[in-house]
Amino acid sequence: MKLDMLLQAYPNVKLATREDNSRILEYFNQSQLNNAKDAVIYKRSDDFFSLLRARSENYLVLFIELKGKIKGMASMSYHQAYVDQKLTTVGYLGDLRISLDKKAIVIWRKFYQDFLKNSPNMKETQNCQHYYSALMNSNARSNNTLVEGKVEKVQYQLENAFTMVNVIGRYPYLPRQKEFHLKTGALSSTEMNFVEEIEGKRKFGLDWKNEYSYRLKHWQNFDESNFIKVYFEGELLAVTSFWDPSAHKTIQLNRISSSIKYVSSLLSHLPLFHFKKAPKPYSNLNIIYLNQINFKENLSSKEKEKILKNLFLYLLEHCKGSDSISYCNLDFENIENIGYPFFTEKLEMGIYSIKLNQEVDKLDKKKGQVNGPLSFDMQLV
Repeated sequence: MKLDMLLQAYPNVKLATREDNSRILEYFNQSQLNNAKDAVIYKRSDDFFSLLRARSENYLVLFIELKGKIKGMASMSYHQAYVDQKLTTVGYLGDLRISLDKKAIVIWRKFYQDFLKNSPNMKETQNCQHYYSALMNSNARSNNTLVEGKVEKVQYQLENAFTMVNVIGRYPYLPRQKEFHLKTGALSSTEMNFVEEIEGKRKFGLDWKNEYSYRLKHWQNFDESNFIKVYFEGELLAVTSFWDPSAHKTIQLNRISSSIKYVSSLLSHLPLFHFKKAPKPYSNLNIIYLNQINFKENLSSKEKEKILKNLFLYLLEHCKGSDSISYCNLDFENIENIGYPFFTEKLEMGIYSIKLNQEVDKLDKKKGQVNGPLSFDMQLV
């Protein structure tokens, strides 16, 4: 089946092209996700499709049009990844926005079912059978509609809870750190194989050697100097990278929590304290993402914590113009103590598999569930 055939049954659902860029941007940028603490606004560059190309060269953007106006949209990005240690096509569902319009909601729910049902047989989706997405726990509307099963026959199953950790400063007196050796630069064949082996055992794990070259080509402001390798006494313990994706997307806050304002006004002026000044409302945040860390197998949670904190210290020192260092701390890594010597803001989220016509376990939404190692990079969301 071709996507065109499916769209014929839904005349209000359109496949976006580059000519729709300005309309898509206008609708997307007007949309807002509210969390319990701050109103977070996700904005794209002038080229909406830029971030999608950073994810993959294969993507779709679909939108609902009623009386000449966009009333909903979503994007699907496709790439090769591991499921049950075999490479297959996986799809990330993102940018989901539906207006509070009854007709648009009905259209999307019906189309969503049919799209997932036919995806394994569509060339445009590369016959994708495995979809996943990331949701904020505090986004009540998304959780009520998607996680609670309000879209008939579509089930969102929690794969792994995670905490988005935003490091906004550190105390002046640091605890003694283990002497890890941090190297930057291109990955050697040994380091490439290290990452490839780990990714191959994770759900949605990346086809790393192809992903490595793809990122160098398609991520703006990113090159081999952005890779960090962590060694201890000559042994490779971890590989990661860092990135400023502001050429593709930006984040704004339309209000700042009173606690951050107070602490910022106090600590940013004290000597020896390394603390970022609170950003102004509606200003673009300069965020450096510490990308997913591939840890050596069988490291203890304490060893992982020490490595993570060393990486935070390195980035705070080398990326002084940033407003925060952001890291996606997946629950399966069991890194619990990300606090002192850092000042942090945290946001609880979850990664969900999207299933059709399948029974899924009832999950404790507050505590979450750890289903095993999983690969996920928040900087591409």
